[in-house]
Amino acid sequence: MTIRRSSCAAVIVIAVLAGTTGCAHRSPGTEPSLGDSTPSPSTSSLSTPSPGASSSSSASATATAIDLMPTVWRVRGAAGEAEATWLRVDGASLQILRPKGAVNLAWSTEGNGMLALLTGWSTSVGDRPSAPWLTTAAAFDRDGDGWLLRDAAGRVTARLVRDGTPPVAKNYFTDAPVVTSWERRRLADVVPGPGVHAVRPQELVGRWGRSDVDPKDASVAFTADGAWSATTRCANGHSGAYRLLESGVLLTVGYATTLVGCQQPPQPVATVADTVTSIDSAGSVRLDGDDLVLYDRGGAPLGALHRLPASS
Repeated sequence: MTIRRSSCAAVIVIAVLAGTTGCAHRSPGTEPSLGDSTPSPSTSSLSTPSPGASSSSSASATATAIDLMPTVWRVRGAAGEAEATWLRVDGASLQILRPKGAVNLAWSTEGNGMLALLTGWSTSVGDRPSAPWLTTAAAFDRDGDGWLLRDAAGRVTARLVRDGTPPVAKNYFTDAPVVTSWERRRLADVVPGPGVHAVRPQELVGRWGRSDVDPKDASVAFTADGAWSATTRCANGHSGAYRLLESGVLLTVGYATTLVGCQQPPQPVATVADTVTSIDSAGSVRLDGDDLVLYDRGGAPLGALHRLPASS
């Protein structure tokens, strides 16, 4: 199975939170479109699911991403999907198995909340596909021995049921994934860093950079529609989607990229890379005046970014 992505020569590969490999397919010289990975204003990716988005049952309340793994699920009731469509879940990604090929998405979770971003697809699928039932999903709830996917407003976008196996050649994508210790760590709930508290989504919007790095060398931007991007003087653009939860937990997913041409930038490579990859690694954030303090998913500090003036 060939996964379509753009080619890229790597000096330093930026490891994305979602664990994708290679480069996401997009047209050369263009920024990736987040149109099918960012919900419409009525289902903003900055919001958490409404009270109606999660089941009141104790089973749904304790549902976690690891519970989705041992089965390749048949997809029912998803707009635009064929009858013979399955979803495979592992610690790093989601694979939609369609009759003509596979579509790959990066994802991040917290409790039964989720965020997914389309990152690649097999060449047999054709031009860039879409899967709004999955890229707008904000939560998953138990439904008997299956699952419901819901958007940020609580609307069901798809049902996942046990119903046979994908009628395609047996390979890595169609075998049910094995739950390993790495998978459990990767899908474990975030441990918020010290002092993390509720942050209003609008407070995150804007450009940020490190105090010891020229903003022209590296900076990070968050937009109100749930997209983030990192730019450097010497590298390909890095971008993705994010969702800020009320608790201060930050879910991020992104495309793979490289620091091409950064062997001898004005700033040390490690410093530029840290600025760019801090968002990929972040699990929670704390606002301290004009500083955005970042922590990884285990609560360890990653450093701080300072709010930049709009004109910088």
